[in-house]
Amino acid sequence: MQISNPENTLLLITKHRQLGFIAELRQARLETDEISSADYLAVIKELSALSLSFSDSEIHRRFSRKTSSTRDFLNQLNEDLLLTQIRPFIDRKMDKMFRLAIQHDILIYFQEGPARENPSIMLAAEPSPAEPWFCFTKRDNGSDYILELYQNDERINFREKGNVIIGNDPCWFKAGNRLLHFPAGFDGKKIQPFLTKDSILIPSSAEQKYFGSFILKTLKTGQVRAEGFTVQLRHLKKRMELSLEVDWKGMAVLIVYFKYGDKKIMRGKTQKVFIDLKMDGAM
Repeated sequence: MQISNPENTLLLITKHRQLGFIAELRQARLETDEISSADYLAVIKELSALSLSFSDSEIHRRFSRKTSSTRDFLNQLNEDLLLTQIRPFIDRKMDKMFRLAIQHDILIYFQEGPARENPSIMLAAEPSPAEPWFCFTKRDNGSDYILELYQNDERINFREKGNVIIGNDPCWFKAGNRLLHFPAGFDGKKIQPFLTKDSILIPSSAEQKYFGSFILKTLKTGQVRAEGFTVQLRHLKKRMELSLEVDWKGMAVLIVYFKYGDKKIMRGKTQKVFIDLKMDGAM
């Protein structure tokens, strides 16, 4: 259900000194009963809870060994802990906040640097994800790789001043005055190189490994535009298969599989595509 958002409620993206980008709920005092509807209050309550889940004290409570104060924990924060546990946790919470804000027309602002020196800017965010295109051109000395992003058929300029990755996975990217998000599985690491360079050269010596890993993964999270090799899309007929197997208790059970050609997947799995790589000759 969509609610009417009063101008006194917004999300503000700021940069925490130790944790990186975070989103804060900013709300002025309500002055009328009209905007204090149950739907509105429920959304604000959820946004507030999400925001508080990565406050300094909550991050300290959740991720420290309780042997230091909150201040000391943050000042001495282990980078590996930040990158592998804390940031993924914050990114997931912010993803929920941004989606709620978009769904309910709550404004999103970005604050670059101290508020006294830099006014916040309002970001435009849309419900539909941006579309990534992975472009590869095979050459004699290797392959060129370019990432292109499109929102409503308009190509996004990576190199615009002030562009930053707000969240890695799920990925949220500030491009100019836009806040973009992407299909599931696309992470900010794919964007990072193109904030400073136009293309990436994959040398011939690394092509086989690169094509066998990175390119296969990209086919699951975006479109591929290829020159010098082909990407063939096949729609195979689905068949259901029952398999008699033994479970962990030693009991006989029937397992449901779906078969696509010579590939099969267990019922309930979320995998959407199967990908094979075939190389003719050495690279």
